[in-house]
Amino acid sequence: MKRSLLSVDLRLALKEPGCPICRLRADAELRYIRSLLWEFVNDPLTRSRFIASLGYCREHTWQVGLLEKEKFGSSLGTAILYEHLTLVVSGRLKDYTRRMGWARRPWWKRWLYVFWPWSARRLAARELTPETPCRVCQIGERAEQAHLEWLIRGLAAPEHDFRDAYRASDGLCLYHLRRGLASATREDEDGARVLAESTLQRLATLEQDLREYQRKHSWDYRHEAQTPGEQLAWLRALRFYGGNGQTET
Repeated sequence: MKRSLLSVDLRLALKEPGCPICRLRADAELRYIRSLLWEFVNDPLTRSRFIASLGYCREHTWQVGLLEKEKFGSSLGTAILYEHLTLVVSGRLKDYTRRMGWARRPWWKRWLYVFWPWSARRLAARELTPETPCRVCQIGERAEQAHLEWLIRGLAAPEHDFRDAYRASDGLCLYHLRRGLASATREDEDGARVLAESTLQRLATLEQDLREYQRKHSWDYRHEAQTPGEQLAWLRALRFYGGNGQTET
């Protein structure tokens, strides 16, 4: 059942612009955030993970806040989560400031404090360091890896039509191409070969289109019409080297 769902997800993503794995990761992260805001803000396990990671990474912190305001017209869930987190962080900073009062203590206590294994600065760094990674990133990485493995296995099996679907797509970005080739097993060698060969073909076309895009911007050739491929060559280059942008997911 899981494999069939992965297959369906991949087939749909291959029909969309840009790297399909970037898109599927972004979709998985978005589903988690929507589910969080809709029904899991006050869930104990979700909350404990949120506190353990001291919130989310910078990207997903903003995504949570802006998405709730846009989709639900209110920031109540964001306020509930970050009120709790603010209480935790404030408590840890208060402990830090109490320890920083060592300069006002008797000389012999200051001497012990200087040579104590955990100085105030080390304690502050430890207390303000997340215990676990961003939960949204974890969800995205899990989806990313599962779909990437399934794509390579599909490409390695000639009886499936994944190869035709992949060749007709925009292909993987450089980051996911590198991960896919690195994780390919001996049984996946045919899939890795398809990935490499199809990318070489795309790069040859991209190189030609980028060259023509530049040439037709020069004064002597400005009258020559650009092909659709040449007009979007810069965008294809960004997608390959930078993955899908936020506006494309």
